[in-house]
Amino acid sequence: MSNRASLATLTVLSLLLIAAPQTEASSSYFMPWSTQTYTQPSTSTYIQPTSFTWPNFYYTSPTTTSAPLTIKKTGPEWVNKGDPLIYTITVKNSGSTAAQKVTVTDTPPSGLVFDPALSTPGCVLSGGVIKCAETQVPAYGTVTYTIAFKTNAITSCPKSVDNSAKVSMPKSGGSIWSATAKASSVTIKCSVVVEKPNLTVDKSGPATITAGGKATYTIQVKNTSTVAAQDVVLTDFFSIPVGYTFLAGESTGGCVQITNEPRVQCNIGTVNAGQTLNFTLVFQTTANVHCGNNLENQADLAWRDGGFAWDKHMAAVQCQQVPQCKDGIDNDYDGKKDYPYDPGCSDANDNDEKDVPQCRDGKDNDGDWKKDYPYDPGCSSPDDNDERDNISGHDDDDDDGGDDDDDDGGHDDDDDGGHDDDDDGGDDDDDDGSYALPACRDGKDNDGDWKKDYPYDPGCSSPDDNDEKDVQQAGYWWWGRRW
Repeated sequence: MSNRASLATLTVLSLLLIAAPQTEASSSYFMPWSTQTYTQPSTSTYIQPTSFTWPNFYYTSPTTTSAPLTIKKTGPEWVNKGDPLIYTITVKNSGSTAAQKVTVTDTPPSGLVFDPALSTPGCVLSGGVIKCAETQVPAYGTVTYTIAFKTNAITSCPKSVDNSAKVSMPKSGGSIWSATAKASSVTIKCSVVVEKPNLTVDKSGPATITAGGKATYTIQVKNTSTVAAQDVVLTDFFSIPVGYTFLAGESTGGCVQITNEPRVQCNIGTVNAGQTLNFTLVFQTTANVHCGNNLENQADLAWRDGGFAWDKHMAAVQCQQVPQCKDGIDNDYDGKKDYPYDPGCSDANDNDEKDVPQCRDGKDNDGDWKKDYPYDPGCSSPDDNDERDNISGHDDDDDDGGDDDDDDGGHDDDDDGGHDDDDDGGDDDDDDGSYALPACRDGKDNDGDWKKDYPYDPGCSSPDDNDEKDVQQAGYWWWGRRW
């Protein structure tokens, strides 16, 4: 055979080998020059035929037209109605080449609604079918999808749900390869909500408690649910175990103090749906309870299945105070104490010994037919305790600037101990009816020292001082006065 003929023969044989179709099941090839079929070993890429001796050559197996894909779908055994039903779809490529344009589809079961928010992005519902975007599955790799459904529309429970998914990809020649996987049946249950009892407790009592007195509390227990509460127990704790005694005889029956413990327990038992119960707890305090203590009482309510509620109340302990007008104490430092000896006491229960100032006591204390501020000219303010217009004499008849007309240093000129020289009971010596303000607040320079009134004139000891003259010292006479 010539070389040209041999080359042509080899070419034809090669073309026939390359064009030989591969079956998906066995990877077998038809040999046109022989009546037998050759099966490709799975462990070799290059194969030497053994069924003939000529020509002796190697060849490469043709490219596979489809990848060996598998699909698996899994889901839960059951879900409650209203909870999402979520499936997982896994596509696996066990081949050595990547699978192209792979598509996964799923048909929603009856009564379920596709939930794109919980599903893999790219999976959309169209025409009643969920289709996930085409993708590539790498050689020996996997691609996982999540498909979720809403179960709210289920009308009857329990309901068994079956669901399948399909994977597909194009083959050469325009055909489509596909495989289907079915998940195990899922049961959708209608959960039954069992209502539990719900109780409330409200406690009220006094804001203050007088040491030696009683404290009464009211506790209200109410069942706000539609089912009865069982094994209900009310326990009241108090914070002052000494000087605070529970009075069972004046409290609601069945409530007792636990021995040697600062708590009272009421075994209620059953509280029916919507029922309200009221309890009264009375305590006795003693005088040795510390004044100013905050007494705390807390009511705890417990019932079967772990139910619990509580409320507490705070009260300040006050001790009785003896009124000032019978406490044996000179509270206003006036040298007098208690009723009827202190003029500031209206009765023995008066709690203020302080005397009412003359200028607001409603009395005419200085006999001038005028009383209280601002009507009596002797009152400088409502708190002024002297209504007198002038403490001593108001003028003299010898014009010596003193308080009398005989210049004996007294307050009158007849030395009778009064405030006038005519002994008529008035406040002046010329009986002219005038009443001058004290020299130390009359706005005048009465002693000619160019200074006037308290506190500017050194001769004034107070605003009620009626003599502005400075204290006389040894000196000399000037202008008829001793200086």
